[in-house]
Amino acid sequence: MSESVPAQASRPPALSASSAKQFQQCPLKWRFKYVDKLPELQSPAALRGSLVHKVLEDMFDLPPADRQAPTVRETVDSAWEKVTDGAYKLSEILAQTSEDELKAAARQLIDAYFSLEDPRRLRPSGRELGVETVLSSGLRLRGFIDRVEQADNGDVRIIDYKTGKAPDMRFTGEYVFQMRMYALLYREQYQITPKRTQLLFLGGNPQVLTFDPTDADVSEFETELNALWSDIAAHLQAKRFETRQSRLCDWCYFQNLCPAFGGTAPDLDPAQVEKIAEIGPIAAG
Repeated sequence: MSESVPAQASRPPALSASSAKQFQQCPLKWRFKYVDKLPELQSPAALRGSLVHKVLEDMFDLPPADRQAPTVRETVDSAWEKVTDGAYKLSEILAQTSEDELKAAARQLIDAYFSLEDPRRLRPSGRELGVETVLSSGLRLRGFIDRVEQADNGDVRIIDYKTGKAPDMRFTGEYVFQMRMYALLYREQYQITPKRTQLLFLGGNPQVLTFDPTDADVSEFETELNALWSDIAAHLQAKRFETRQSRLCDWCYFQNLCPAFGGTAPDLDPAQVEKIAEIGPIAAG
């Protein structure tokens, strides 16, 4: 049995799908991002993604008959004002592209969304839903779900929008990991295992990736996450984070600090290590 955490509670550190997957890919990059909290160059792709997500979130405030591509495309300008209100360093992003180009790309992705779904018939029970729980092991998890739908018979469907291209179907592990995390978070907070989880990829050739979790699979994933946290906690305790080289290194912002590329990592801040360790229990060494 897990402990649900009220939305109004304080927000200590928690493990998310993205941070968990980042550690699996490279422990040193995980340290740079989540322990050292080193800033990265803000990317146009991130802002474009936020813009599309905001448009699709607010779309369900429109009457069902108005949820059509031409009308929804027109809301890009108002969504832009909302997502750029202090959350992004616009000068940094607009040095790489232009506002017009970002908005045009967002409108193309919105058109792609309409090739996958007809939102006029959808009735979400949740949008940008924050979910947080503490597992029986003491591990704290947190995430945000783009959309939740609940059928009359109680079946729950979780939907997440992806503004990048769909992966090669031979390499979907990263995305199934995310869907399993959503299923676990939702089950632990609401005591319902989602019937279906879906990722809607809007870039390139739009596609839907579907994963239907079972209670057994969600419980198995909980065990896997606890084991992953034990590995992370061991690294925190030892204060050592190795690099894990892969093709992803080509896009890593922290190459200049990585020993594999001739760099030197900064000294760890003990206070930051202690703060991150609040995510879950660390066994005595």
